[in-house]
Amino acid sequence: MKKGVLIILLFLLITNVSAIKVITGETVTGKATSHQTNVSIKIIAYPPNITLYGPENKTYIRNSSIPINYSCPTALATWYSLDNSENLTLTQGTTFSAAEGAHNLNIYANNSDGIESNLSINFYINTSLLTIIYEEYKGAYKGNSTYFEEYVYEDLQNISNIILENTNYGKIKFNQNINITEDSNFSDRTLDLDSNTNVSFNRIELDATNLPNFNKPSTLWLYGLTYSNPKVLKDGANCTACKIENYSGGTLKFNITGFSVYSAAETTSTTPTETPSPGGGGGGGGVLRNRTLIEIEYPFPQEEIYIRRGAITLTIKQGGMKVERIEIDNRGNKKIIVRVYALNITEYLQINETDFEMPADSSENISVEFLIPESLLPNIYIGKLVIESGNQTREIPISINVISKNPDLEVTTKIPERFLQIKAGKEIEGIITINNFEDVKGTATLEYGVLNEYNALITNYTEIAEIENLIELIRKIRLPSDLKPGRYLFYAKVTFKDKTYSSSSWFYIKKPLLPYTITICMIIGVVILYFLFRKKKPRKEEGREEEKKTGKKDKIKNKVPAKKYVMKNGYLEIKS
Repeated sequence: MKKGVLIILLFLLITNVSAIKVITGETVTGKATSHQTNVSIKIIAYPPNITLYGPENKTYIRNSSIPINYSCPTALATWYSLDNSENLTLTQGTTFSAAEGAHNLNIYANNSDGIESNLSINFYINTSLLTIIYEEYKGAYKGNSTYFEEYVYEDLQNISNIILENTNYGKIKFNQNINITEDSNFSDRTLDLDSNTNVSFNRIELDATNLPNFNKPSTLWLYGLTYSNPKVLKDGANCTACKIENYSGGTLKFNITGFSVYSAAETTSTTPTETPSPGGGGGGGGVLRNRTLIEIEYPFPQEEIYIRRGAITLTIKQGGMKVERIEIDNRGNKKIIVRVYALNITEYLQINETDFEMPADSSENISVEFLIPESLLPNIYIGKLVIESGNQTREIPISINVISKNPDLEVTTKIPERFLQIKAGKEIEGIITINNFEDVKGTATLEYGVLNEYNALITNYTEIAEIENLIELIRKIRLPSDLKPGRYLFYAKVTFKDKTYSSSSWFYIKKPLLPYTITICMIIGVVILYFLFRKKKPRKEEGREEEKKTGKKDKIKNKVPAKKYVMKNGYLEIKS
């Protein structure tokens, strides 16, 4: 019975298979078919990945212009909040200020899906931990000098590759790590590099007593030298431990093992003194018995007063102060009285010693303190420092670039070495750099030109400049042909948002060759050319002339009768 029911059901299924339809209403035929449909696949993105390089969870010794250095390549937008205050837009180069004490910084980012990330960091501000005085290496001529404020206090206790540079005079690169907090007086929490270092013309000095932590093997550069083959001096004597690496284009690079006073001089040359050989008789000539050493010094080799300082160029803010040190040498063999005073800028400087005695073969250091009143208008002020002794006078030209008290820009000028000494009527080239470190955009007025050492304007030009992050301009000026020999000043002045910034660089107009000097040079040149290119007489002609001179003697010798005559009369005896 059951089998019969099952057989009947199977028969009905087979015979009616064509009538079976799927839910879609289509008949199942057993064949593959295709059908379009909409399928939505959604990929859920990860949150933006924020990497923070600074600030760090450490202590900062400054409370302003602290940069936020971060990376978040997948972010659509980034913002930050300091100490849970309002949210502020975050971009590369953003800086902030904070008060003394502990702080919390939150950084946020989101992507196009609206997924948000957050990163939090704690840090500390304590400006009383360490004060670093190094205005000499922060201004217009800082070059590659280390900017200590960008380091946290913990890192300053083991900092590598410290550089102190003055682009006019030279550079120090310390070749070992230094804990800058470990000077001779740790308790005062002050590092005074201005008072204990000196990078000036042909002189690099560091006081190792006050800065024992900086007394490390270092590489030094001296700029603007005029020697042919310089040597290194340590405290005025030949430095046998110093190793010269290179001398090119007036720049001397050398290595030292520790600090003192370093300078350069022309390598000692030797002049042979000829002493005649003793005794009489025949031949002889001379023998080199001894050598006299001749040392060339710069810049006053035969004068008693020697000034270890070139032209002075300073950039000082309104209300600011800087100190310059000048070393005076008495290289004579008698005591002298020295007087020091300033011209044209007396109200802006103080000299610690104005009248003093100097024993024979001695040195004296004087300090000149430049004090700029807050009310003094930003401009370029030119003067001189005069050093007198008897009938000898030395002058050091000075230019002071007074800039606005709270600067947004930094302006520097530089003259390429080939233009530092130039003839009147030639074209001089100056490089003007405008550094917009506060990232304030806008239009500025640029004035540049040439002044003489008495602050008289020789020539100037004015143009409009669009202020960006960093601008480097090369400007050429044709000098008047009637300029007198002497020192002149290439200057640049930028006026931007009611503030004035200036910079300047000294150069020298050379004396022209006098007409009689040119004539003498031409005569010497003609004489040299005559001896180089004159025609020599042929050998045959020379022989004939010689024969004419000696002909009689030869004839007498060759006449046989004459020979027999002298032999016969005993005038000539031949021995075997």
